[in-house]
Amino acid sequence: MKVLLGVASTILALMSVLVVGENPLTVARILVVGSFGSLDAAGYTIYLATPLIMTGLSVSWALRAGLFNIGAEGQMAIGGLCAYLVGHFLKELNPLVASFVVVIACFVGAGAWGAIAGWFRAKRGTHEVLITILLNYVAYALLAFMVVEPFRDRSSASPQTLPLSESYRLPALNISDSSANWMFFFSILTAVLAWWIAKRTRFGLEQRLTGEAPEFARRLGVNLDNNQIASLFVAGGFAGMASLNFLLGDALYLKENFMSGAGFFGIAVALISRANPVLIIFSALFFGALTKGAIDLDIDTENVSKDFSFVIQALIILILSSQSGISHWLGSLRNRFVKRKV
Repeated sequence: MKVLLGVASTILALMSVLVVGENPLTVARILVVGSFGSLDAAGYTIYLATPLIMTGLSVSWALRAGLFNIGAEGQMAIGGLCAYLVGHFLKELNPLVASFVVVIACFVGAGAWGAIAGWFRAKRGTHEVLITILLNYVAYALLAFMVVEPFRDRSSASPQTLPLSESYRLPALNISDSSANWMFFFSILTAVLAWWIAKRTRFGLEQRLTGEAPEFARRLGVNLDNNQIASLFVAGGFAGMASLNFLLGDALYLKENFMSGAGFFGIAVALISRANPVLIIFSALFFGALTKGAIDLDIDTENVSKDFSFVIQALIILILSSQSGISHWLGSLRNRFVKRKV
């Protein structure tokens, strides 16, 4: 149902360009060709989709435990900061060992940031949406401070940190001149691992029971408080790992707002995939293609800009959020039709 609603919202958004005098089929062609029409375009689409896989996993994992993680953007910033700081101060360590420590620091640091919201929800009853939104602003401020003050590269015209050693760079996928890198494969493996943990382990079962049947889980002896904290820890870790696509796969430095909205787009990715870790891969590729293809709209159309991709994403979130109401309305129409036939 959610996939159909996602397709319907995309078609609705395309039809909306009629208002400004553009052809929906032309806009659709530009989006497709712009995202997959060449090796360079396909590589950039993969690059954009990679962090969306991780932030989509972040949102979906929290949803399994009945929590709504709005803080993936801030968790991504903290994960990038932790990875950068560890990489910056471990210059003399063996590159392989240092890279492993950087990845662990990224996951644990961002996970701990997410767990703060989990603790407030479990121990104080504060809604996780409020806490994660507030933590986003704190994370933005920390990132801005680190980029502008202690670790700033004074030789750069725009604020950014000093670069990490080249030994940290992830291998490129060598798809034309794009920045696509091995983080794409790592994200896919993470999605498969998340699916296996969710479906085949006790921890995954407890997470699901915590979200779907908390009273039943409590009677089985499941510690709901610990599971809520653990859920947002894992969710935060996933979001934090999204930062490695930019930090280790591309730039080797951090800048303000390097997240580029990936944390918020992860909400739409998780919703359209019904929080299924495997389907998240395809959902992320769809949104990556949408973002990449929309760049050409500024060039090839007169009245539609690249921001049109945000319209499609907003419609998808809006319609998917109204799924229960739409399902009820469709059910009522079906019942009326059946009664008339009888």
